[in-house]
Amino acid sequence: SEDLKELAEIRLENPDMSLRELCESLSTPITRSGVNHRLNKICSIAVQALEYHEFRLYSMTGGLSCNSHVKTIY
Repeated sequence: SEDLKELAEIRLENPDMSLRELCESLSTPITRSGVNHRLNKICSIAVQALEYHEFRLYSMTGGLSCNSHVKTIY
């Protein structure tokens, strides 16, 4: 969603911002709890994407494990 995208972009540009600062930086301010929930959702989506790509790499390499490469990204 656009809300997640906005927060992800702000977080990438400002990795040291506190939850409160992130709240205030959004086009429509939300609570710290709301920001935390959205960050958890973004992380969940990222993990799902990494797991999908790991599976694809595993399948494409004929069963060779790609775990060591993916784990370094986490």
